[in-house]
Formats: sequence, structure tokens, C-alpha cells
Amino acid sequence: MLTLSQVAKNCFDQILDLFSIIGKAIPQFDAMRQSFPDDEQFAIYLSSFYADILDFHLATLKVWRRSGRRSEGVLEYVTFWASLT
Repeated sequence: MLTLSQVAKNCFDQILDLFSIIGKAIPQFDAMRQSFPDDEQFAIYLSSFYADILDFHLATLKVWRRSGRRSEGVLEYVTFWASLT
């Protein structure tokens, strides 16, 4: 049986993994932008990805602030994002 601290650590590790995936994708977005420099529709489409990334970061910050950086906040955060997928 997992203890709360193990669950919190697993959740925190998953969040860090997500940040890593996002970080690796950003250069690819820039390469795509450079491939279509004059395409306004593509720029709008790409901006939605950047907006989602910012929303993800803001949601993370809100949960951490609300939880006082307790492990319950991490668990709440991961549970929330898992419910969206």
C-alpha cells in the first residue's frame, strides 16, 4: 500500500516529467514557426499551443499556492489533470 508521501512523490515526479516534455517540445514549435513565417493561420494555431502551456503552468502555480506546497496539493493537481484526459 502506498503511503501519502509515496503518492505525493509519484505525483511530483509526473509533474516534472510533464514539464520536461513541454520543454522539449518548445524548440519544435519554434522550428515550425520558422517554416511558415508568413502564414497567419498557422501563427494563430501555434499560439493556442503556447496558451495551453501557459495555462498548465498557471494551474500548477495556483495549486501550489493554495495547498501551501503540501503533498495534498500535488495529488489534487495531478488528479485534476488526469480527469481532463
